[in-house]
Amino acid sequence: ASDPDLESRVSAVESILGDLGLRGTLRLVALNKSDLLPPGEARRVADRLGGVPICAHDRATLRPLLDRLEESLWSEGIGVLPAGRSPSVAPET
Repeated sequence: ASDPDLESRVSAVESILGDLGLRGTLRLVALNKSDLLPPGEARRVADRLGGVPICAHDRATLRPLLDRLEESLWSEGIGVLPAGRSPSVAPET
C-alpha cells in the first residue's frame, strides 16, 4: 500500500493477468504495509483498488482480509456448506 509506484505495479499485474487469459478470475487485492501510510490513506487506496489494507505486524488487520476472502469464495459458489449453516471464519485463538 505504501509503495510510491503502486499504480504502475497494479497496472503491470492487470496486464500480465490479461496476457494469461485470467483477467476475469476471482482475486483479492491485499495491500500490505498499510501502517506506513498517513491515517485514512490506506483505506482510500484500498477502496479505490477494491482491496483490503493489511499490515503484517498487526494481526487485527487480517480479520477484514479473511472476511473478504470468505465472502468472495461463498458468493462465487466455490465453497459448499452443509444445509442450515452459514459461512463463518473460526474465532481467533
